[in-house]
Amino acid sequence: MISVQPRRFHKKPEIVTAIRWTGENSDAVQDFLHGGDQFSADGWVKGRYVEIGTRKGLAIASVGDWIIRGAQRECYPCKPAIFTMHYEELRNDLKRLDSSPLAEQQL
Repeated sequence: MISVQPRRFHKKPEIVTAIRWTGENSDAVQDFLHGGDQFSADGWVKGRYVEIGTRKGLAIASVGDWIIRGAQRECYPCKPAIFTMHYEELRNDLKRLDSSPLAEQQL
């Protein structure tokens, strides 16, 4: 029987790849979005903003926003305050990354 009472949940850990749009790194952002593989995102640098095609429609990354590639290789923009609230950089933590069951899913 399915419970009909509210229950508490926590978000599963997820390792993502991200790049920050500075307004001056258009080549790096284009490479990140299109990556040269079959899973490349729909994204275009348009002057001072980046258009990203997502499953929910067109999303816009402004200068200072992070562009995230998620677990299913989808790309989407994220405002800096939200990004720092939810993510922290993995620094010299390759052993932890390599041993993580999520790491295999991300590759």
